[in-house]
Amino acid sequence: MIYIDGHCPQTVTVRKKGTRGTSSMSRRITSEMVEIREGQKRIEEGQKEVRGISKQQKGKKRKSDGELAKDLNKMKEGLKQDLKNLDKEIAQLSNIVENQGNLMDDLLHQLVVHLSLLVRVEI
Repeated sequence: MIYIDGHCPQTVTVRKKGTRGTSSMSRRITSEMVEIREGQKRIEEGQKEVRGISKQQKGKKRKSDGELAKDLNKMKEGLKQDLKNLDKEIAQLSNIVENQGNLMDDLLHQLVVHLSLLVRVEI
């Protein structure tokens, strides 16, 4: 796992030059998380209201409760998929950074070798 500026990759937005997908995906995930929290609050508020009714009515579910739960589950699955995609993208970017570091090391080594040969020729 690569840490950028001392931060864990989950807290850092990494973008390839010329791409905007990662930041828009992050905004989408954030907005969906807000929707899920709001939905959970509505469910909790509904449960508080259910406590005030008779035992016979408690067992009955409203149609909207089931639909809301399905929507929340769909949003959760979408978020899980988005997180998997982000993990894959982070892994690819980590490999690219590592490869660039290796190429830079090789280039510096070649430069040192050539400079040492030039110094020997001049002596």
